[in-house]
Amino acid sequence: MNIKPIKNRIKRSYRLDDALDTMRMRIVQGEFLPGSKIPTQDDLMKDLGIAKATMQRLFDILTSDGFIVPNGSCGTFVAENPPHLSRFGIVFPFREYDIIHSRFFMGILYECRQFMAQTNCSFSMYYQPYPTDNKEYERLLDDMKNHRLAGVIFTSDLGPFLGTEIMIINDIPRVAMMSNTNTFEPDIPLVYPNHYDFINIAVEKMVTDGRKRIAHISLYHLYADLLEENLINQLNEHQMESKPYWQLKVNAATPETVRNAVHCMMKLPVEDRPDGIIISDDNLVEDTIAGLVDAGVKVPKDLTIVAHANFPLCPNSPLPVSYIGFDLQQILNKCMEIISLERQGIIPPSASYIPAINYAEYKIINKSNGKKIPLPAIPKAKKGAKV
Repeated sequence: MNIKPIKNRIKRSYRLDDALDTMRMRIVQGEFLPGSKIPTQDDLMKDLGIAKATMQRLFDILTSDGFIVPNGSCGTFVAENPPHLSRFGIVFPFREYDIIHSRFFMGILYECRQFMAQTNCSFSMYYQPYPTDNKEYERLLDDMKNHRLAGVIFTSDLGPFLGTEIMIINDIPRVAMMSNTNTFEPDIPLVYPNHYDFINIAVEKMVTDGRKRIAHISLYHLYADLLEENLINQLNEHQMESKPYWQLKVNAATPETVRNAVHCMMKLPVEDRPDGIIISDDNLVEDTIAGLVDAGVKVPKDLTIVAHANFPLCPNSPLPVSYIGFDLQQILNKCMEIISLERQGIIPPSASYIPAINYAEYKIINKSNGKKIPLPAIPKAKKGAKV
């Protein structure tokens, strides 16, 4: 068997990988600055010790990755916005076709498009890239190792990534959006939408409206009890009550079940039903409202509704609802600010808290005459859909 061609292919592949690493690092470390002209292929062939075919393949890969831009007879230039300075990874915990059922993740995608429209940045999306024979994981890891990303933003709990190579790579800034009800602190900067803050403001609204009997509707998850405990403490402080059967925890896969539960709850005798409802997840708003409509509840005469929102994607409601939530633009901007600090060698805060605001405050903060990208449509989650 003649193995000489195989050896040659292995040797050429090694030289290509080695040459790619060298050229990328020359760009990343600033030897070749953005917009500057790089040496000719002939000069680089001599410098790197590679053949013409390998040199052409190297140029093709660097061009495809966005590091260089050929300009005909004028030569080849480093891109004005090479990926290691302008492309950011966004990591989602769900598959791409499940994202549409979550206002938070759809809102983050929307804000990424806004950010790209206003800057020279771009984003690469990674859907459920967990380290279990997963092509998305390998794609993310490859992009990080080869400096195709200026930073990585995780949009949820980092548990699946703890101990993986993605968490060990030290030269790519990382930041995570996490709930402040999480009980572990990974060793990267965190951005917390302050859900306790949401509860506090929601209770204040109930106090203002003179409500005394408060129901709470939330998704069932690992940290739901911590949020509920904070709510009960706030209600006790204001001499309000919340009966156990007013605390409705809904499975994320079947949010429509809350409709019947709310209908039944509001058909109880007046003294046994709430006069205020706090909905702490925006994906439960429509089904909760449907249950109230089924029960014939008069809002706001008999009931105050306060609901969580991820601005700008507020749920639709035929009944009056006071929305309190988080500005997703502020969350994304904070993540980008942290990555920028890390790239400058500045140690950012280990935790940054995003305050809850009401809808009126959101409109004041984001009042602008600039052209906005149309908001994405958010369909109701289908039965059995993962959210």
